[in-house]
Order: sequence, then structure tokens, then C-alpha cells
Amino acid sequence: MAYRQLVKPRLAESLATMGLDVIYHRAKGDHVYLRDQSGEEVEVLDMVGGNGSLLFGHNHPRVIADLREALADGMVVHAQLSIRREAGLLAETLVKVARRDSGIDEGFVVHFANSGAEAIECALKHAEVTRMSKLLAAWDALRPELEELQRAARAGEVSMPEGQLEHASIASKFGRVRSLEELVGRVLAHNQAQLTRRPIFVGLEHAFHGRLVASVQLTYAARPPYRNLGLNVRFLPLNSLDALEALKAELSREESLDLYGLKVEDGAVRLYKRSLSAVAGVLVEPIQGEAGVLEVSSEFGAALRRFCDEQGCPLILDEIQSGMGRTGRFFAASCIGLKGDYYVLGKSLGGGVAKITAVMFRASLYQHDFALHHSSTFSEDDLSCRAARTALEILEENSGATYRHIEATGRRLRAALERVHASYPDLTKEVRGRGLFLALEFFPPLGSGSPLLRTLAQFKLFGYLLSGYLLKAHQIRIAPTGSATNLLRFHPSINLDDRAIESIEVALRRLCDILRHEDIFHLIFPLTNSTRPVPRTEVRDFRPARGDSSKDGPPGASPGLMDSRLTLEGFRKAEPSLADLTDGEVGAFLSRLMEIGRRVGSLQHRQV
Repeated sequence: MAYRQLVKPRLAESLATMGLDVIYHRAKGDHVYLRDQSGEEVEVLDMVGGNGSLLFGHNHPRVIADLREALADGMVVHAQLSIRREAGLLAETLVKVARRDSGIDEGFVVHFANSGAEAIECALKHAEVTRMSKLLAAWDALRPELEELQRAARAGEVSMPEGQLEHASIASKFGRVRSLEELVGRVLAHNQAQLTRRPIFVGLEHAFHGRLVASVQLTYAARPPYRNLGLNVRFLPLNSLDALEALKAELSREESLDLYGLKVEDGAVRLYKRSLSAVAGVLVEPIQGEAGVLEVSSEFGAALRRFCDEQGCPLILDEIQSGMGRTGRFFAASCIGLKGDYYVLGKSLGGGVAKITAVMFRASLYQHDFALHHSSTFSEDDLSCRAARTALEILEENSGATYRHIEATGRRLRAALERVHASYPDLTKEVRGRGLFLALEFFPPLGSGSPLLRTLAQFKLFGYLLSGYLLKAHQIRIAPTGSATNLLRFHPSINLDDRAIESIEVALRRLCDILRHEDIFHLIFPLTNSTRPVPRTEVRDFRPARGDSSKDGPPGASPGLMDSRLTLEGFRKAEPSLADLTDGEVGAFLSRLMEIGRRVGSLQHRQV
């Protein structure tokens, strides 16, 4: 297949190991469709939801109809260097909704982009332009006076008492100087050097903001290969007020950005200081999606707001995954009363069809020259803006009925997940999230009697095994996140109904029953792509007898299942529940497993 060979070969092989290498040929609402080995169409409930981009479901009929009509009418899609009507209408709606939901009593200026990472880059660039404009303004205010003093000192029109040249406040900062002219020169050089200092951005541990050169520096887990490329970032643990206070102290002590001026008063030269913050911005997801659906607390959010006000920098709220109504509010930050300075939207903004994102800047903070040097060929295209406008109409119509529907549906789905958690507290750790943005976290089976489960947990593949099982055995498409591989994240659309919620609960209960009894046959057989009937359906108990240590190892220890020297016989002995599989079925799975283990292990080694 061309994708396996020409696009992402290793990803395709990894997907095959966990039974996720399928082709979906059509989609509608909360469902995607594939063909089984006999060619029959199979309906799959989609809880991946385009990683959050399908709040309105696949191919929403109104979005599709509007785009068809626009294209049939000959819409001008690309008309750079012109007034973009659709972009203006979309921005008008976004500003109206944002002001209402956030409670911010001022307008916004909106920039559009093509992807979430691009939008984050736009926000970071604007924050740095703002910081530099403040720094340059301060420098421009000081420089004329310093340059005039330098001229006067050279001309002998003004001098400095010798004792004052050795004053502690001067010597400690600029060293020993022999003349006023030399002192002014050192002050000018110091101030000029401040203009080249790298800005500091503050982010949260385990955040995800994209994978472009700047945004990847704030994407916590993806940084290792790109450490030398970019930004100076300080990361805070989520909801840690102590860490925030420690950062404040560090910035004050070590990162103060000070410009100095000199004044001649009453025959004496006075040194004075103008301090600015080196922090260009604070970037926060109100709900950290890739980290495992972790929420910023209202207390921590308020502390971040105060920190930004003190530093004079923008609070940038990344609402790409959590915004557009997914939590039941337009902005997830509004759920905790958090007000940002920039808001970044994406994913579902495109109505599930278009690739469009937006950065909304508070009007009072917007740098109007920014638009003259930030642009993109494909941003503001009329077709994407039309799709986004239709999506907003669906969200806003009937006095916000869709928001209320999202909250109600989310409560029912969460209740189902909570019931599963209550029934299997030994396997599941927690249910998290709001609205239609939820997660069920499992304990990593590092102490399991199954060597396979222990190994998959060690290599951070456990969640993908669960995903493959749910897809093949229950026709439910769901996945873990890149940073939280022991959980399943739910991104349903507004089309989710009670029948689908019931099917999710039934499937999760069956999965937990299998895990509790360590009968991994049921997890592996669907991944073999065997055409024969399922050899058995009942769940048997393969847990080691109490006191039997024949299969045990220390938690997290690798039993060698990824070792290329492992034989088929050795694998069968380690996992007796696979007795009902043929040698061909076991061998095919084992070879794929060892290959993916080798690659994951190599990647982890390179990132250390």
C-alpha cells in the first residue's frame, strides 16, 4: 500500500501491531466505516474525533451544504492583497461570542492560520513583538539623554567627582571607571546588550502546543531532539503555586532586565534604573489534552493571571482542543473564571471539514504593525472561513441550546465512565474532564502476572493495545494521548446518543473483565486478523495463584518479550492464555511486537 511505503512507513507498521492499520472509506456523524476482510462494510463509533476537531461530527450536513453552495457559486477561495469578506464576517462573530463568554469588556483583533501550531507561533511572535516594543520604547527614552551626556563629557562641559566614580552602586554594576565619558559608554553598551537578550516564555509541564520550531519548545515531551533550536522556556508543574512563587523569585533575582540612565543634578551624577520583565508570555492550556485531560485549577489560573499582570506580559490561552464549546462553554477557561489576553482556537473551528485556526488578541494589546510582517498564503481563505462561520452558527443558534446539549450529553457519558471506574477500582485510576472532553485513566499493569501486559506498559504501548482491542472487538475507535499512554481519551461529537454511551460502557466492562483476569487471548486474537471464528468467548482466570512467583518480576521489569531471541515456545509458556491461538497467529503478532519494541527502545535511548 502506498501509505505504508511512501508516507509514514514506521507509523504504519506500529499501527499494524495494535490492529489500528485500517482504512476508513466514509464517515457520518459519530461514525466511520471500513470494510472487513470479506468486503462487508463495518460501522465504527468514533471517539477519537479527529483529536478534537470533530465536535460537530463527520461531514455535518449543514457545513457540507454551505460549502457546496459556495463552490457552485464560484467562491473566490484565494484573493491575497484584497479585503477578505468571509474572514471579516467570521472575525465579527468570533469577537461577539468571545466577549460574551469571557466577560472581557473590550474588542479583539483576529488573525487566522492553517493549523494549531501555526496559530501558536503567531501568538508567540506577537508576544515577542510586544515585549521588544516596550524595551525599545524604554531604551529610546533613555538614549538621547545618555548620548547628550556622552557628548558633553567628551567636550569637557561636564565632569564627575572622582570619589563618585568609585561609588558602590556604579562599581558593582559597571566596574571601576576613570571618567564620566567611560561610565556613559559602559551604560550605553549595557543597555544595548539588553536588546539582544532572549525572551523567556513560561509554560506548563506535559503541555502540548504543536511541533513547529517555536511551538515545539513549549511542547513538553517533544523537546529533546530540538533543544538547541529555540526559545528560553521555564516550565511549571500544573497547579503548583509553590513553583510559581519560586519562579517569581528566580526571575527577580537572576533574570531582571534592567536599563540604566544617568542624570547630572546639583553637580553630581545620579545613576537610575528602569526595570522590565524578560518574560514575553505565559502559554497555558486550560485543559491539557495530550497530558491526559488535566485541568488548570481556578486557584492556579488566578495566580497565573496575577503573575502576567505583574510581569506585564500576555496570558496566552491555548483553547485549540478545549475551546469552541467542547466543555459546554465557548472557552474552557471560562469554566474557572480565567480571562486571557490572547485566545488560540482551532480544531473544531473548521466544522470538521476545514483547516483553520485563529488567534484572538485583546484590542488594547494588539500591535497594529504586526499584520504587515506576519502572513500566510493559505490563511483567511474564504472556503475555510465559510465553514467556520457555519460551525459557529450551529453552536450559537436557539439561544445556546447546543452548549446545554453538550453539558447534558457529557454528564451522561461521564456517569457511564464513573460506573466502570466504580466497578473496577483496581484497574482504573480516575475519570477526568468536562463536557465532551473526557478521559478514563488505567493503572499501568507493571505488577501484572502477564509478562506481555507488563512489557507493553514499560514501553508505553498499553493504551494502544486497549485501542486495538476496542476497535476490532467492539467497533469503537478510541486512543490514548501521546503523553498519557495509560488512558483512553473521549472526543465525541454533539451527535453522541444514549445507545452509543451504552455500547461504550459495555465494551469497557468487557475490557476490564479481561484485564482483571489477565486473559490476554481476548486482546490478541482480534489483532491477528484471523478469518476463523473466535475459538472461545468466555473469560478465564489466568492470574497466578497466590504465592506462585513463576510469572512474576519486579514491577516494570522487562521479561524479554521484546528480545529477538525469544522463541514461539517461550512466548506461549509466558502467556498460557494464548493456547487457543495457532502458531501462525502467535508468531505473526510476536514478530511485529518485537520490531516495534526495538524501535521504541531505540527512540527512548536517543532521547535520554
